[in-house]
Amino acid sequence: MGNEIIAVIDIGSYKITAAIGSKYNGEWTITGYGESPCIGFKKDMIYDVKACVKCIQSALAQAESQVGIKVNQIFVGFSGGNITSTNKVASINIPQSQKFVNYKDVDLVTKACQQKISSQELEIIHTTTRDYAVDGSWGISDPIGKKCSRLDMEAHIIHGQANAVQNLYQALKQAEIHAAGVFFIPYVLAYQLLEPVEKEIGTILVDIGGSTTGLCWFHRGKPWMTYTIPIGSEHVTSDLAIGLRLPISDASEVKINYGLQEMDVIGEAVEITAKSTMHNRKVSSKLIRDIIEARLQEMVDWINFSIKEYGQGLKPAEMVITGGGSKLVGLEEFFSMSANMPVRKIDYNNHAEKLPIDAGISSTFMEYVADNLQKDCEQENKLLFNLKSSLKNVIDRFSS
Repeated sequence: MGNEIIAVIDIGSYKITAAIGSKYNGEWTITGYGESPCIGFKKDMIYDVKACVKCIQSALAQAESQVGIKVNQIFVGFSGGNITSTNKVASINIPQSQKFVNYKDVDLVTKACQQKISSQELEIIHTTTRDYAVDGSWGISDPIGKKCSRLDMEAHIIHGQANAVQNLYQALKQAEIHAAGVFFIPYVLAYQLLEPVEKEIGTILVDIGGSTTGLCWFHRGKPWMTYTIPIGSEHVTSDLAIGLRLPISDASEVKINYGLQEMDVIGEAVEITAKSTMHNRKVSSKLIRDIIEARLQEMVDWINFSIKEYGQGLKPAEMVITGGGSKLVGLEEFFSMSANMPVRKIDYNNHAEKLPIDAGISSTFMEYVADNLQKDCEQENKLLFNLKSSLKNVIDRFSS
């Protein structure tokens, strides 16, 4: 697969999407897109590998047929899966004969951080550098070429339950997909969508999905906490279905149409038409709001608990909400009051013709992959330059 083509698969709560993109005029454009119902999942975790394989293959086949090619490597994103994170610090000694830090040293200190996640029940998804120190002096963004005797690294390590992650890898293998990388989507969204100043001052991104909600909190420009809470927008729908005695499809309509919007008269009755029976009913608008607020308050309580439990005494300065569940009317105001911090909503929807509006997440994922591939290429070029320079110095030494 050429450098100017990227293929991604996003495994969500309700559907699996596949997108193939090409670069035109400096921007990535989706040229092939496919989607399939997300069968074989429960709370964003695979319980039926065979069913999941068929869904993945169906979505990818649709995307490949539109562009007329078969992709060889694919970047896979997912949400849910009981994801948590840990910040770890490790150090290694630099041999006196070596003097300068090289890429091998960075790899060794990274593995030293990862080894501190020793539980066999956990599988590492991402390892991201937060900071480096040479001889105890922190604040080093790139230690390569620095002269020191000790190299320290603080890493943000995102991990999930080993069985759940291994089931995902098994499904990809059975679908005959060569995964060039597996990524946690809420982290990808925070990395791509948060502004640099937001990452610096401390902002938590809340990605509200169907059955789970992903959190990713950036602090001082780097990820500080990543977490999944077991509540999503479908829980709000279920509560409305039970509380109002409606089918799920009708409860979803009520959630979308009314949300948390203020009525002109408190307790004003609204007329609901049950599509399954075509009967009209009047329901108190206050009851609708109370049902929705109760579940959303539980979500905010989970977010506050996560911040307190994993924030190491810190608190984010603001919150950014996104995802399909963030479309609820009045959600920004409710979260701002309940979480006691400024809240804004990010719309990453796709606005290109002939593509679903929610294909925007595939575009965002694609841009993240492209950015990181470029950084890897630049790092390889830098390494090659350093090797050539070292070789030239050796040749010059023997020639003189």
